[in-house]
Amino acid sequence: MAGLIGANNSLVSTYAWGLDLNATIGGTGGVGGWLWVQLACGPPPGTHFVTCDGNGNAGQLFSASTGTETGRSEYGPFGEPIRLTGPMARENLFRFSTKRTHDTIDLVLYEYRVYSPSTGVVAKQRPHL
Repeated sequence: MAGLIGANNSLVSTYAWGLDLNATIGGTGGVGGWLWVQLACGPPPGTHFVTCDGNGNAGQLFSASTGTETGRSEYGPFGEPIRLTGPMARENLFRFSTKRTHDTIDLVLYEYRVYSPSTGVVAKQRPHL
């Protein structure tokens, strides 16, 4: 479980992970183990279940209350987003390799390295973000 706290100390979102691609908790660094996100506000609030592809990338999000698709992400060979559709597509912070994506600076934040999907370059050290 992980939570994101807003500026006024209110809970903005909650994330839950389960077994990853290695069928363990954290054996592959959590890649592919993301289960659901719960948003307190934003488009659309509520709980959204996540599907992951065979590489551990977040593919689709579905509303837990209605079952409708709320977001879809598709990636190129280096993890660059090819298609982000639906209201949750950009709200979804965990996309490629189910790692946190920082759209503004085009980085995927791994535990010890950062990766730029548009250039295919892995930084030697993780910057302080």
